[in-house]
Amino acid sequence: MAGFIPEDNINEVRNACNIVDVVSQYLSLKKSGRNYLGLCPFHSEKTPSFTVSEEKQIFHCFGCGQGGNVFTFLMLYHQIEFPEAVQMVAQKCGIAVTTRGMSPEQKRRWQDREELFKINGAALEFFRKKLADSRLGKRAREYLEKRRIPLETSREFLLGYAPPGWRNLLRSDPYEQAAL
Repeated sequence: MAGFIPEDNINEVRNACNIVDVVSQYLSLKKSGRNYLGLCPFHSEKTPSFTVSEEKQIFHCFGCGQGGNVFTFLMLYHQIEFPEAVQMVAQKCGIAVTTRGMSPEQKRRWQDREELFKINGAALEFFRKKLADSRLGKRAREYLEKRRIPLETSREFLLGYAPPGWRNLLRSDPYEQAAL
């Protein structure tokens, strides 16, 4: 990462923007009381559950649970990173975004943070695969079925299964661990 955007610049961009104006460029919104409603772009739906609050400058979908501010919306919609979302909003508002280089400490913290995201992503995939595994995940899937949690819901909420043992993420063969 070449640089980062100072917090005061981010606040300037956020304050200059109206989330309703930005979101309505991507969705059809209809005024409903104090808020605006529309169909959520993040999941399939036939009745609007996507709400945008002009007063609070936030959005929330009561169907899938996604929510946040204007930057979050653009990050999710375009699958971009935070700095790109800030740049997009700044451009729409005619504000120049300044970036500055990171100190060695800031770079280290940024790299540590990115590494943690990668590790968590790998763990998420591991546990999701264990739930889907025909042998290891059978009891967990039966439990979800007993609780009437559909397969689609378990996928949507990224549910997984942790096989017995403490070192499963470190071992290449989870069956070996289960036998210990």
